[in-house]
Amino acid sequence: ILKPQATNNLEAQLAACMDFRTGRLQAGHVIEVRCLRVDAPEWRYELVHSWPSGISLFVEDQRVLVKKPDEELNEAPPGPFDLSRFVVRRPLEVNPRPVRVSAAITAKKTEQWALGL
Repeated sequence: ILKPQATNNLEAQLAACMDFRTGRLQAGHVIEVRCLRVDAPEWRYELVHSWPSGISLFVEDQRVLVKKPDEELNEAPPGPFDLSRFVVRRPLEVNPRPVRVSAAITAKKTEQWALGL
């Protein structure tokens, strides 16, 4: 569950899905960030990916996504955000470092959002 007006941190281990020889994800694997509204007021919103009205998403310390409240042109994708290009590691790295994702959201106090990798 994401806390509004706070930085929320997630971490995912990559050892099981990385190709040891290339330092990239194994074929057929994708790492995505998904956001769900968990207190959906109607059934049609349940378990459907959506972004809150305001969100900043960071991978390590790099901002990769910004959606501002009440902004017509925002860069938030309509679906999950693909992190696959941000998880490239050095070839032959025995224990690849985990990917760290941070998110800060602006949402109404009545809304509850969840973020997952």
